[in-house]
Amino acid sequence: SVITIIVNPLPVITGSASPGIVCPGGAVTLTGTTPGMTWNWQPGNLNGTPVVVNPLVQTTYTVTATSAAGCTKTQTFVILMNPVPSVGTTVSPSAIFCAGGSATITANGASSYTWQPGGASGANLIVTLANTYTVTGTNAQGCTGTATQVITVNSLPTVGSTATATTICEGSSTTLTGTGALTYIWQPGALTGTSVNVSPTTTTTYTVTGTNANGCVNTATRLITVNPAPVIAGSAS
Repeated sequence: SVITIIVNPLPVITGSASPGIVCPGGAVTLTGTTPGMTWNWQPGNLNGTPVVVNPLVQTTYTVTATSAAGCTKTQTFVILMNPVPSVGTTVSPSAIFCAGGSATITANGASSYTWQPGGASGANLIVTLANTYTVTGTNAQGCTGTATQVITVNSLPTVGSTATATTICEGSSTTLTGTGALTYIWQPGALTGTSVNVSPTTTTTYTVTGTNANGCVNTATRLITVNPAPVIAGSAS
């Protein structure tokens, strides 16, 4: 007797992976182009063609193509990773400043930058408000990285002053007392201290500059009115 053994040929398959190099998490389309096949892709156990994958690291994908006769053939595709920028920030003059001041945040490590909140672009961002600022940097390969910078804005002291007398006679004195801060400087006279004794000869506006514990300053004024001493004449005979 004659026994005939039929050997089905292995399928000849063609496939593609596009693109072959991406940023981490980028989309890659895996395609089997030979007609009449069923396709299974690993890792991921994905069936059909085409399929879209998003590898985070360099990954080798293997496709197994099965013909109608049940014969299989495999093909591999290596997906490479573009470098991710290491984005950082510096701040000048300081990330902590007083209300009314500003700072410049400068990003580094990439080619172009976008800031949030606000959506501004460029390596430098001038800020005046307290917030956590996030910069997204993009390199020449189109990959992105992020960095954050916390900006703290300290409030100004609410400086005030009192006087034991706001109207005095020429030759008299009054005591000025600062409120709302930690240390005080008084002008005119460059006097220091919470309370100072002054003896102006004419009506004078005193300005007190108060500094709080964070080094922030504010000012207040106090008008002292000086009434002139009377001019008297008399005689004895």
